[in-house]
Amino acid sequence: MKYVCLGYYDKGKFDGMPEGERNALYDTCFEYDDYLRGNGHFAGGEALQPAETALTLYWKNGKVATTDGPYAETKEQLGGILVLEARDINHAVQLMTRHPALKYGNIFEIRPAGDMNEIVKASERRRRASARERIVSILAFVLAVSIGCLVPKAAAQSEMEGGPNAHREITLSHSCSYEEAWDPSTPNELASRARSTLRMTGERLSSITSGPAVLESAVYKTFAH
Repeated sequence: MKYVCLGYYDKGKFDGMPEGERNALYDTCFEYDDYLRGNGHFAGGEALQPAETALTLYWKNGKVATTDGPYAETKEQLGGILVLEARDINHAVQLMTRHPALKYGNIFEIRPAGDMNEIVKASERRRRASARERIVSILAFVLAVSIGCLVPKAAAQSEMEGGPNAHREITLSHSCSYEEAWDPSTPNELASRARSTLRMTGERLSSITSGPAVLESAVYKTFAH
């Protein structure tokens, strides 16, 4: 199991070290890193530049804002991150208690790495479902508009064959709803309204001609279920 070790140090104390003592700190720490690496416990790590080089991002008043410096101003600064491979938290503590940096006043915070695999998979499923829903919505909208364009011609033909009453029977009462339903920011609601429009259009067109209704039915069954 992986454990993330956050290493904190007192910058004032570190800057005040004689060069020989600072080099001894480096050498002993790197030697222990080699030991961890050689025994399969070193899974990664990076040193960090001083806290004054940090840039903090956060959300404020509806937009991203930035502040120079670390998120929290403390005496001890985060100086590096070590990713440790250990059996459990006790094993991780055992390995880090032998780290030479502790003798120089450094502090280690050890946390188990979070397993995000299941959360990532669930997110992927939701995003795929949302993408399919959006595709269905677009197809439904385009199809509804296309079918709507055929209605006047079909109505004229019906009126010639059955009189003005037939024209009134097939008039689409919601012909303006296609554009109203088009709101990509709400794909689920859009899909529901567009599908409703498709069903209504298909039912009314079936009294005119079977062609468009059959097309609508085939596309709807293919993409909406």
